[in-house]
Amino acid sequence: MIGFWNEEDDDDRDTGYSGGFGSANREDDDRQHPDYFTYRGSVGTGGDNRPNDVLKAETTLGYAGHYGDLERLDGPTGYAGSGLVEGIRGYQKAHGLTVDGRMDPGGETVTRLRHDIGEDFASHSAPDHRTVIDHHER
Repeated sequence: MIGFWNEEDDDDRDTGYSGGFGSANREDDDRQHPDYFTYRGSVGTGGDNRPNDVLKAETTLGYAGHYGDLERLDGPTGYAGSGLVEGIRGYQKAHGLTVDGRMDPGGETVTRLRHDIGEDFASHSAPDHRTVIDHHER
């Protein structure tokens, strides 16, 4: 499973979006950055914490085993909190990166995540925040 639902469940969701992760109904900003490793702003401590970027961070860190809240919350939320910052810091420490609790666009943490798990995400586009809100409202 990549993201917050199984791809097999895509047809069962009534979100108005088709194609699961690769929706054609994204906001313009997200059409330019649909993958999990391209960020419009920083996530974490002192970051912009844009919901769509936070979703990407939550999902990739959870998949990499550094964001335990992902399962407890039934998937990513798009809202940055202390658990996410702890996950970022834990990933950074485990991989010998600068431990600052922040993921910058094109920065060392995002680059390392792409290196470590990017192949697993290559065929998926990140969900947008509206899709995640719909998921959590069910």
